[in-house]
Amino acid sequence: PDFLNSEFLIFFGANPYEANYGPTNLAERLTQGLVDGRLKWAVVDPRFTHTASRAWKWVPVKPGGDAALILGMIRWIIENKRHDERFLANANKAAAKADNEPGWCNATWLVKIDDEGPAAHLRAADIGLGDKSTFVAIKDGQPIPFKSYDTEHPAEGDLLFDGDIGGFRVKTGLQIIREEASSKTVEEWAEIAGVSADDIVELAQEFTSHGEKAAAESHRGLVSGTNNFHNTLAVITLNVLIVNYHWKCGSIKGGKWNEFGQEKGQP
Repeated sequence: PDFLNSEFLIFFGANPYEANYGPTNLAERLTQGLVDGRLKWAVVDPRFTHTASRAWKWVPVKPGGDAALILGMIRWIIENKRHDERFLANANKAAAKADNEPGWCNATWLVKIDDEGPAAHLRAADIGLGDKSTFVAIKDGQPIPFKSYDTEHPAEGDLLFDGDIGGFRVKTGLQIIREEASSKTVEEWAEIAGVSADDIVELAQEFTSHGEKAAAESHRGLVSGTNNFHNTLAVITLNVLIVNYHWKCGSIKGGKWNEFGQEKGQP
C-alpha cells in the first residue's frame, strides 16, 4: 500500500508497529498520518497488537479465518454494487488506456469449468479464434479474442457469464468469485471467521468509501500460515474490486510475473 498517501487501510495480520518493513521506518509515517487526520486503519488479527491499539477498528478474527471474513465482505460489496464495474470490464491494456486506468485485470476473462470446478483460462486456440497466447472474453453473447498487453485494440467483456462456448463450459472470473462469495450468507461467513456480521459489513462499507485511496495489506501477516495462500489471494481480490492497483494512495505495483506465470528472462 501507498502508506504515505492512503486514507484507509486494513491490516490483515500485518503489524507495522512491530514487524513488516521495519517499525522504525514505517511506524513513524503511519503515526504522522493519524496525527494529520489523513489516515485511519482497521486491524484484522486474533491478537491485540500495537498496531491494533491505534486502529479505528480491531476485528479479532479466528486464526486462519481471514478468507471467510473477506468473502463476506466481497458478497456485500458486489450485492451493493460498491465494486468498480467500469474498471473490471477492461480485459486488456488498450481498454485500460482508453479509460485512463493504469492497470487492468482478468475479471472478464473466460475460465473453463471441469468436473472439479474452475480450471484453465479459455484460449482463442480452443475455439478456433486465434492462438494459445490469446485469451477470450464475451460481450453480448459473442466471444471476444484479445491479447492482454495489446495497446491498439481495446477489449471489454461482460463481467458475469455462465454458459457454453465452442463446446466448453465457461464462466468469467468475476462470476466465479461472486458465486463463491454468495455460497454463504454474510452471517455464515462471519460464523466461520469468528466475528460478527456487523464487523464484516462495517469493514466493507468503510473500505469502499474512499475510491482508490484505500488498501488491504497482508505482508508478514497472512503469508506465514498453512492456508494463507488463499487468504492472501482473497486480500488481493479486495484491492482489485476497488481498483486501487497502481494508483497513488492505493496499492503500488510490486510483482513482476505475467499472465503466463513467467518473468522476464525466465520462461
